[in-house]
Amino acid sequence: AKNDIKASEQFLSLIAEQSARMTDLVQNMLKLSRMQIEVPLSPQHTFSLNDLMKKVIQDLDVRAQTLHKKIVFKKSLHMPLLAANREDIYHIFINLLDNALKYSSEHSTISVYTYYDSATASQLVASIHNKGTPIPPDKLNRIWDKFYRVTKDDTPIEGSGLGLGIVQHLVSKYHGSIEVTSTQEEGTTFTVYFPV
Repeated sequence: AKNDIKASEQFLSLIAEQSARMTDLVQNMLKLSRMQIEVPLSPQHTFSLNDLMKKVIQDLDVRAQTLHKKIVFKKSLHMPLLAANREDIYHIFINLLDNALKYSSEHSTISVYTYYDSATASQLVASIHNKGTPIPPDKLNRIWDKFYRVTKDDTPIEGSGLGLGIVQHLVSKYHGSIEVTSTQEEGTTFTVYFPV
């Protein structure tokens, strides 16, 4: 197609797209490999989870608008600060919120919540909820597996299939936990707990 300008542009666009996808895959594999090696914790900071979540939402706002979706943030006030590596926590929530945008229904709203659970346990809690195609019950445990991707309307969603594995590893690194619930009626909610 070297003499066909239109065909050349199509092929070059495809090559660029696949190269970007391969780069993303390799970067995620390297990130996961580094995390699985026993190394000391990353330098920690003390920061507001609400402020970090606000930054995550701002960074994905243009993507949400492009997809004709809306992100609503419902935060609790008077929350204790979180002691962790800010970049690690940012990576957790940018991944979860990006997934919520990918898998939610057209023209839907993604809800982000934060609160401090001092009654049953001293922990910071953040959840991301979306309405869309639910994750089948038999697939809920598999979503953490490397390279596994849930389909939407029987079509695989773009991505490497490593994101949730990295998220789970980062959450456990800070002695936290992550849960997911998904039904047709209630939608899908990922909830992350960090001990204070």
